Amino acid sequence: MNWQHSESTVRPAKADDTLSKKYVYIRKNITEVERTDMDGNVITFYEYDETTIPKEDFYEISACIADTQEQSQTNAIETAEIRGAVMETSEATETNSADISELRGAIMELAEQLEEV
Repeated sequence: MNWQHSESTVRPAKADDTLSKKYVYIRKNITEVERTDMDGNVITFYEYDETTIPKEDFYEISACIADTQEQSQTNAIETAEIRGAVMETSEATETNSADISELRGAIMELAEQLEEV
């Protein structure tokens, strides 16, 4: 992409598809700059890098980004569910280990009582 440095007195949108029938204007590195004019008035400008891409490419990329974001959200939900299941399994394992330990102790006591008989 061929980026050009631009400036405006109006804060530009990051993407603007209203300025041209064929292209979308893409902006990055938008910074607010104050300057003093010859009369001593402070004027706010916006400096940024700008390029254009064909609208059909922009809409295709936007659709891909939306799909990727949706998949990321789905993955995050599934990961949270898996994490919850792992925690439940871990808690159950701890409970089972404690139960087994108690049963082992009871078996040892019974074995000792049987040896006495």
